[in-house]
Amino acid sequence: MAKCENRIFKNIESTCETASTAGVEQTIYLFNRTELIPEFADEDNEPNVITNLSLVSPATGYTAKGWKNNMTAGFTRNVSDTSVDTWTDTLTLTGFEFSAEAARNFDNFGDVVAVVERKVSGKQKKSGDGIFIVLGLENGLYVSDDSWASGENNGARQITLSSLGDSGESCSYYVFMVKTGTPAAPDYAATKAALEALVE
Repeated sequence: MAKCENRIFKNIESTCETASTAGVEQTIYLFNRTELIPEFADEDNEPNVITNLSLVSPATGYTAKGWKNNMTAGFTRNVSDTSVDTWTDTLTLTGFEFSAEAARNFDNFGDVVAVVERKVSGKQKKSGDGIFIVLGLENGLYVSDDSWASGENNGARQITLSSLGDSGESCSYYVFMVKTGTPAAPDYAATKAALEALVE
């Protein structure tokens, strides 16, 4: 979805009805990028909308469970004067586990796609549009920072995954939403169920 034109196409409504809440929900869905199969909506009208996610058999997805606001996600636009702008997606996780298996899992992080559920008000959540955002879909997220110090962060490990410096994404994020009904409309519950069906 490379941005090859500069134009605005809708009103911007920053009102009480569209106000966001800081943080993300306590479950993030993680997938190995090479095992994930996305299906897109109408490429002309909704090029950043994913309508279905499946996995190459026998792959599975995974979850990262957080607590309070100890997981964060975001993006930064890389503005270019000579080429198409790209975006660097980021995801920061806090690791409380210190088993041998947990260490191997954290040490091997790389080429990951994350589906993040934004914290929003009840009215927005019912619509399902823009609640689940997909980061790193095109080129994956890789470890850009990984640290642990016993006297910091309550002794937890901090890991940040980011787009690679020379492999940014062509859009800030993709939106995953399953539509149901007639006429078809974004369905929060159906979207959440579709994600839950992909993880261990």
